[in-house]
Amino acid sequence: MEKITYGILDKYALRTPLLSCNADFFKTVSFDDLERLTDNPVFMEALYIASRDFYNTLISFRNTKNKLDSKAYFSILKYFSRMSTRCTPFGLFAGISVGTFTGEENKTVVGNINDFRNHVQLDMNILFSVIQIINQNKEVRKYLQYFPNTSISHYTYTDTLKYIEYKYISGIRNHLLTSIETSDILQAILEKTKDGTPFTSLVEMLVAEGFDEEDSNDFINELIDSQILISELEPYTTGDDILDFILEKIKNIPELHSLYTFLDEIKNTLSAVDIPGKTDNIEKYEQVGTALRSTEINMVDDKNLFQSNLNTSLTHNTLSPSLKKDLMAGVKILNKLGKKTSNPSLDQFKNTFYTRFQDQEVPILEVLDSDTGIPYGMSQNKTESPLLKGLHFKMDRNANGASPQDGIANSFLYKLSETYLSGAYSISINDEDLKQLNDTWDDLPKTMSVSTEIYEKDQQPVIHISGCMGSSAANLLMRFSNSNKEVYDLCSEIIDKEDQYLNDQVVFAEITHLPESRVGNILLRPALRKYEIPYLAKSNIDPSCQISLDDLYVRLIEDRIVLKSKKLNKYVIPMLTNAHNYTNPFLLSIYRFLCDIQYQNTRMFLNFDWGSMSRSFVFYPRIEYKNIIISKACWYLKPNLITRFKDKENLADELKKWRSEIKMPAEVVLVEADNKLYFNLENPVYQSLFIDILQKKRDLVLEEYLYSEYNSIVKNDKGEDYCNEFIFSLCQKQYIQ
Repeated sequence: MEKITYGILDKYALRTPLLSCNADFFKTVSFDDLERLTDNPVFMEALYIASRDFYNTLISFRNTKNKLDSKAYFSILKYFSRMSTRCTPFGLFAGISVGTFTGEENKTVVGNINDFRNHVQLDMNILFSVIQIINQNKEVRKYLQYFPNTSISHYTYTDTLKYIEYKYISGIRNHLLTSIETSDILQAILEKTKDGTPFTSLVEMLVAEGFDEEDSNDFINELIDSQILISELEPYTTGDDILDFILEKIKNIPELHSLYTFLDEIKNTLSAVDIPGKTDNIEKYEQVGTALRSTEINMVDDKNLFQSNLNTSLTHNTLSPSLKKDLMAGVKILNKLGKKTSNPSLDQFKNTFYTRFQDQEVPILEVLDSDTGIPYGMSQNKTESPLLKGLHFKMDRNANGASPQDGIANSFLYKLSETYLSGAYSISINDEDLKQLNDTWDDLPKTMSVSTEIYEKDQQPVIHISGCMGSSAANLLMRFSNSNKEVYDLCSEIIDKEDQYLNDQVVFAEITHLPESRVGNILLRPALRKYEIPYLAKSNIDPSCQISLDDLYVRLIEDRIVLKSKKLNKYVIPMLTNAHNYTNPFLLSIYRFLCDIQYQNTRMFLNFDWGSMSRSFVFYPRIEYKNIIISKACWYLKPNLITRFKDKENLADELKKWRSEIKMPAEVVLVEADNKLYFNLENPVYQSLFIDILQKKRDLVLEEYLYSEYNSIVKNDKGEDYCNEFIFSLCQKQYIQ
């Protein structure tokens, strides 16, 4: 057994829903109660941001007094449950705050909703459409600087230059691989624009070479239109608020004065909707929407005009340092239970690379060239069209390259059978059970997030760690850093500690890439790392700290893929410090390759699952160790279950009988990937919703709702419980102080 070398940082993030998890309401909620929610200004504003169409449906109902259909009632119930029981921030449904381990007691008290602050911005689709309009205006180009496309590759043995351009088709960003013949003058332009060059200077350069001024203008415009040259006013994923960036860039351009005034007014209007539920908030949203629709701004998705992050306010937000001992005990158990995994894409790449290049150092653009390089993230027997590189094949692996935790799950098989035979609801494990399992700490990322729910029973904490995850503990937090100074400071602290791991021959470099416009809503984050690798997205840091793809070289050293920057003469570890699911096979190969490298020879997750035993049974018991819940009880429902509930007159009795047979409590949560939906199966409204879903979906997974058994550690000043998700930061002990 290895010595634990990790600890928990003193600062943490706390994610809570907008509303308390009012148990009495869930037990007694009726269709009339759901109708009355349409008179609640906070509920209706949250609904407006999430689904303006459904908001308008409810307004129409309220104005005409027509009866809502069951679908509308179910939608209201789902939205209300979302903003009462789910902690993942989205719009006004849930928000974030920062607390500290200090003092002698756990004290987390949610403040008044009037003290919450909603940070509302235009959706990234809108902002990127504005940028497109500006960049397409040839009269404006003379005011802007231009840079080479960050995907350009040019090999000395060919006259062909390759790069990726993007086009918006029905609002979707499509990437195309383009090849053109290069020339001395084009190479000179690309060299001159490396650190940014004004349009007028490029024209002057060509005129000095003897070209006609009009032809020179046309040629530079052609390079811009074909995206060989990219303007300084280009979408980015690391930096400050994009609307502020646009306003700063265009404020002194006479041709864009009216656009500047228009956007500045929108900014001021949105800054005034910061308090949830204010009576004129929706009126202001409507003003902005009406103004946008009156312009040439392309709004393919008229339903998503706004993106918002909620900052909750707590009058107290502290935890006792003694709780860290329980947390680390839970982390240690997950470390033992979590199986080591490999990444098939990286393994396959290493094998192919060694066969072709042995120990050579090869440019990354050459290695991953779609015509002559190594296809990444797909079976080698599949052909790949240059225009479809990384876009149209599914990978033959699961999302994180993990294989099932069969060996670990099987070690619980005996206890599982005991549980069934005894009729028990939970499995308790002890130190003797865990002694046979090893824990290793040298294959973890530098820092990780620890996602935890904390409850109370008899004034003692009960914790459930759903998992430890991420290449960095900042991944889950970074998207909130631009709208919350405390989160920004916490992320800065995490990244500073990560930098302490490195010697002077290695650097971390943030991957800046924009796969899709709307994805920018979750990708945008501050530029907190010293170095960046820009790829089809702008970098705002000093050019000397930008590592271009044509500066990166790949090599195998002791069965490990290493990247090296020739400019810096240092090894580079790419980092994607956000929660984007980059494993989507429709994303570009180079992006997925860089993201995979950050997890090389490390475990992406520490968690427990039942491995190959999943879905073998209906009921899986809770697994506990002292006051730590390792795994919640869960139920895998069979596809033909709906046939049991055809008799609607006796539905309540039949549901109760069925639940008794499989040890299911009344309050449960439906789990679908990252989405969770609360149910109280003793309530007629929830019963109807459950049957409606059961009719539409073949396989359902339910898990227990622990707030029905325990109190939450997070309450408001009235003593009402709030669902909670604490995001703690795991870090090596030597760097914590």
